[in-house]
Amino acid sequence: MSEKRYLYKPKILTYVLVTIGFAIAGAILSKVALSNTQGVIINRFIELSVKNATIFYWCLVGASAIFVVIGILCIYSAITSKNEIILTDTGFSAPKRLIGNKTVSINYSDITHLAPINVHRQKMLIIKHINRNITIQQSAMPNKQAYDEVVNIITTKAQSLKG
Repeated sequence: MSEKRYLYKPKILTYVLVTIGFAIAGAILSKVALSNTQGVIINRFIELSVKNATIFYWCLVGASAIFVVIGILCIYSAITSKNEIILTDTGFSAPKRLIGNKTVSINYSDITHLAPINVHRQKMLIIKHINRNITIQQSAMPNKQAYDEVVNIITTKAQSLKG
């Protein structure tokens, strides 16, 4: 087998929608915090006065703002990412994380366990090897066929070396 390369980067639309959602939540919560005249009871267990409820709302605004900043950084990373999965005869290299540029190289013989999983219609392959784990997500692959091909090659090569 010659070297095979597959683009591996997050979908930008997901990050954009989540970032917009947190921005809207922050805007609504800031309006609530500015005009708050009532206390808050959380789960019939925690009772906050008007002053403490206002502080609580501002904390939620701050958390929303932090998530907006993180979302913007993720969007930037997704736009500029040139990550790819590279399969060879002896092993493969893949990004350590979906966001970021650090790549790890893994020999097929170093793979100790493969675990394909589905989480809320998201397919992933967890690859356990000598040093650490790595996860390949279908959502970051160009299409389902590319994901299936990568999983098939890695699984076949790893199992053939285990005997």
